[in-house]
Amino acid sequence: MDIMDKLKQGVCAINVVIEKSDIPTDEGLLASGILDSFGLIELIGFIESEFNFEMEDDEFTGDNFKDLTAVKAYVERKIA
Repeated sequence: MDIMDKLKQGVCAINVVIEKSDIPTDEGLLASGILDSFGLIELIGFIESEFNFEMEDDEFTGDNFKDLTAVKAYVERKIA
């Protein structure tokens, strides 16, 4: 399973009413209503657990989390 699939799987675990195929990769998760602020915190915990790294406070930025494409790029940088 690639990074984007894992991220979508994590979003589906948090928001159990959405299907992976319905999650846009280029639209904000908060803005689209897919996740709320608590869901975003849960997603961070999922990312840290799934990809085995700890996120630094200064890495939680709009650039890194503006949409799933940005989150994927962030994860790729962290695990490289």
